[in-house]
Amino acid sequence: MVPWNSRPSCRVPFIMIRRTLLLALSVAAALLGAYLFYGVLQRYEFRDVTRSLASASFVNIALALAMTVCSFACISAMEALAVRYAEGGARTTAPAISWARIWRTAVAALGVGHSLGLSALSSGAIRYRMYSRRGLGLTAIGEIVVFSGLSVALGLGFVGGLALFWHGATLARILELSTAGIYAVGGAGLALCAAFIGACAIAPPPLRIVRYRLRLPGWRMALGQLLFSSLNYACVAAVLYSALASFARVPYPDVAALLVGSEASAIIAHVPGSWGLLEYVFANAFPGHGVVTGLLLFRAIYYLLPLFVGFAVWLADEVAARRELRRNRHELKAQNA
Repeated sequence: MVPWNSRPSCRVPFIMIRRTLLLALSVAAALLGAYLFYGVLQRYEFRDVTRSLASASFVNIALALAMTVCSFACISAMEALAVRYAEGGARTTAPAISWARIWRTAVAALGVGHSLGLSALSSGAIRYRMYSRRGLGLTAIGEIVVFSGLSVALGLGFVGGLALFWHGATLARILELSTAGIYAVGGAGLALCAAFIGACAIAPPPLRIVRYRLRLPGWRMALGQLLFSSLNYACVAAVLYSALASFARVPYPDVAALLVGSEASAIIAHVPGSWGLLEYVFANAFPGHGVVTGLLLFRAIYYLLPLFVGFAVWLADEVAARRELRRNRHELKAQNA
C-alpha cells in the first residue's frame, strides 16, 4: 500500500487550489482597500487636499522622518531576535548571520512587505533569498516569519491595550461604541500579552500543530519581542501624529488606538498595507480634508519611501550575490585548470 504522502497527484491539486484561493483573497482585499480609499478621497476636492499638503510644516515632516527611522530600527531589532531564535533551533554548521545582513534584510523585506501586504509571502520571499545565501534553510526562515508575526501581535496587543485604556471614553464617543466594550478589548490585548510571556517563562515543550512544531522562545527573548514591537508601533503612531499635526489636531492616544485597530483589521482582512482601511477609519473619526492630507503625507513617508529604499537594498543584494557567484565560478575554473 502506497502512503498518502507519496502520491503527488493528491497533493498538487490541493496546493494549486490553496494558491488560487490565496491569490483571490489578495486581489479581493486589494480591491476592497482601493474602494475604501476612493470613497474617502471623493468626499473632498483634490485641489483643497493639494493646497493643504503644500502648507505642511518642515518640523513635522522632519519629526515624521526621524520616527520612521526609529521604527525601522525597532523592526531590525525584532528581526535580529527572530534570526537568533531560528539559529537556536536550526541544525546547521553555517556561521551566525551578521548584524549587517540582518539589517539589510529587515529594511528590504519589511520595506517592501508593508506596502505590498501578505507579508508572509512578500517579505518571506525576500528573507528566503537573502538568508538562504548565508546557510539558513527553509524551516529556519519559516520560524523567522512566525516569530515576526508573534512580535507584531504582541505590539498590537500591548500598545492597543494601553491606548484603549488611556482614551477609551473618547474613542467610544468617536466610534459610537460602548466604553465598557472598548475597555474589554484593551484588557484582552494586555491579558494575551501577559499570557504569552507567562507561557514562555514556564518553557513548555514544543507545541505540535498538524505536522509542525512550534518552539516558544525564552522569557527574556519574549520580553524583547514585546519591547521592540511596542516601541515600533509607538513610533509608527508618532509618524502618523506628526503627519497629521500640520493639518488637524488629533490627540496622540487616539491616533495610536485607531492606528492599531486599523492595522489589526487589515491583517485579518489581508488588506495590503491597510490601504483604504486606515483612511476610512480616520476620515470617519475626524472629518475634514486636513486629516486626508495628513494621511497622504503619512503614506508617502512611512510606506512609499521605505518601499523604494527596501527595493533598492534588495536589488543591490541580488547584484552583489550574482557577482559573488560569478567570481566563485571563475576561481573554481582556475583551480581546475
